Amino acid sequence: LEFSKPREENETYERFTKEDRVFPLIYGIANSGENITLLNCFLTHRSDGSNEQTRRYLFYVGSVIIGDHCLSTKPKFSCFIFDHPELVAWTNLCHFEATFYDKDYDTSSFSYNWIREAPVFFQLNENLTVKFNANTSRVCSHVVDPLLNVSQTIEIQLLYYSPVALSVAWDDYHSLIRLINIGFQSNITNNKVKCLSCNTCISNETIPSIEVYISHPHPEPIITKFYDFIFNLHELQQGIISTWTNKQNQLQSIVDFYLNVISSSTMYIENRFLNLVQALEIYHTRFQSSNKVEYAARIESMLASIPLKNRDFHTKRLKPKSYTNDNCIKLIHRLSDLYVRDPM
Repeated sequence: LEFSKPREENETYERFTKEDRVFPLIYGIANSGENITLLNCFLTHRSDGSNEQTRRYLFYVGSVIIGDHCLSTKPKFSCFIFDHPELVAWTNLCHFEATFYDKDYDTSSFSYNWIREAPVFFQLNENLTVKFNANTSRVCSHVVDPLLNVSQTIEIQLLYYSPVALSVAWDDYHSLIRLINIGFQSNITNNKVKCLSCNTCISNETIPSIEVYISHPHPEPIITKFYDFIFNLHELQQGIISTWTNKQNQLQSIVDFYLNVISSSTMYIENRFLNLVQALEIYHTRFQSSNKVEYAARIESMLASIPLKNRDFHTKRLKPKSYTNDNCIKLIHRLSDLYVRDPM
């Protein structure tokens, strides 16, 4: 973000220390006339040319709040709304449907109806409810323009009964979107959120929202088709989200490795292989063999059930030579164990 101000006469050059470059909060009015607040700002560059009539200041901005002057470095809100039009097919909460007025389906006489299902709610904890809601753009009743644009989107609304800071909502959103990305088979995210100071999504009141932009990498998602989904919103309701809530801390790094693979179209095949193998190794370590004694007992029981003629082959791949060292379970043992063991 760039600021400029008139250069004052006989103004001297002053060097900024690192502390002088930090601005927790800046607020004012943008050129558009809207109130604006900048949070977590850092001065990265200042131009002081002797022939220039103005001085220019370049800032890195952590968050931008548009629509209000916020006098707190950690503002709290009760409702956070993220738009995700790419999730329309994944949620199956809305669609456009054509109605033909001619029985022969004459394309010169038809209309489109927007069909919307009821919102879906999830209670994640005592303070947070997540709402999936379908929404569409507004159109005039009479349009004479040659082109008609109508869009539909899915709103992910985080509804807090007690207001929370933006950083808390951001963590909750990323926890949820990481799970959705597994089912959606792409790495979608959003660095723009609408915030409401009171929970109008629950009380159904109409209060203007403010928009917040967060400086965060926003990769272009690879849009997938419905037949690529591992699970959708309907299946998410059937217990997946509760399992994820209980185990997300253990699964987070595993899922990140996997999402990096499916979301990158330029990653080398060697890096894809290494990411997937590392994800499998971490999964086995955390969920299959955190206890070496339990792992050894399971392997011995498994080998005892294998016919003698095939036992040596599996012993070399599953059984370490010694269980005394901390790193005795090698990668080949972990991968083989995952391959032959029944799913949890």
